[in-house]
Amino acid sequence: MPNQQSQQGMNTAPQSQSVNAQASQQAQATVIQAQNAVSQAQSALTQAQAAANPQAIQQAQQQLQQAQQQLSQAQATASVNTTDQAQG
Repeated sequence: MPNQQSQQGMNTAPQSQSVNAQASQQAQATVIQAQNAVSQAQSALTQAQAAANPQAIQQAQQQLQQAQQQLSQAQATASVNTTDQAQG
């Protein structure tokens, strides 16, 4: 029975809000993926530095920069979506 109640609750919510909620969930998932990419790039850089491999260090630094850019973009998108949700 509790399932029916939760479904009714969802149905009464305005559709635009559920679309926004979905968008913000996707944006948050993208942020998490980007954070994971940053941490992976950081560990790759640490390993390259430990191995004293200049080529690997350079590659890891580039990967880290790209991952950080993607993360900041994802965070910006997520904040825009949550702002829309609050206004809606």
